[in-house]
Amino acid sequence: MHWHVMGWDEEAGILLLGHPALDWDSFPVLAQDLLAEWELSALQRDSGADRHCWQLAFEECRLWLHFEHHSGCWLSADDEEGRATLGWLARQHKD
Repeated sequence: MHWHVMGWDEEAGILLLGHPALDWDSFPVLAQDLLAEWELSALQRDSGADRHCWQLAFEECRLWLHFEHHSGCWLSADDEEGRATLGWLARQHKD
């Protein structure tokens, strides 16, 4: 079982991700697997009542990994460089 790209919204800078075993409790362990597989580094990890939000780095680029139980999991970017990086990651990890 592994992570897969479910969709890519280039304009919004959002890369939708899926994993067959993903749920609230499994997210921290599975997210670590994603980071290792995609060569991402965690800079900060936050979680609340219904959301995980991790700030990540890919080389010099900053990205965000989000998980909400009812909305799913996605990577997002705040700027053009991040959106370009997400597009590159989407192409590299497309099934």
